[in-house]
Amino acid sequence: MKNLLKLSVLCIAIIFTSCSTEPIENSFTENNELENLNFVCSNSQAGARITNNGDLDVNLEIYDSNGILVGFVYNLSPGESSSWFYFDAGVTTFDVLSSDGALKAIVQDMNHCSAYDMEVGENNHIVSDAIEQF
Repeated sequence: MKNLLKLSVLCIAIIFTSCSTEPIENSFTENNELENLNFVCSNSQAGARITNNGDLDVNLEIYDSNGILVGFVYNLSPGESSSWFYFDAGVTTFDVLSSDGALKAIVQDMNHCSAYDMEVGENNHIVSDAIEQF
């Protein structure tokens, strides 16, 4: 019985001394950003998506540095967001076309685990195209 009491006290002491702490504000900020983007860095690939807040349908085509189509979404309706497209890092071309024929070609050097989040605004032009590095 005496040994059992010593053993339980020892276990409690180990539990309390082996815990590590991390500042809550840093953890929350990082997790909050990841939740907002819903981006998952998988196999060190880059990723992209588009949100249509305009009033016309939009198309997105994603090409790698060799001109190979690696992702696309057609007829994305106003108020919708595409899912994430994952592709190898490198120079990438994003062709955004609205249903009125306006085209915007964007070339970005995408790093491993970088997320390119594009937004088409009310004027049917790209208003936000931030790259986040994870």
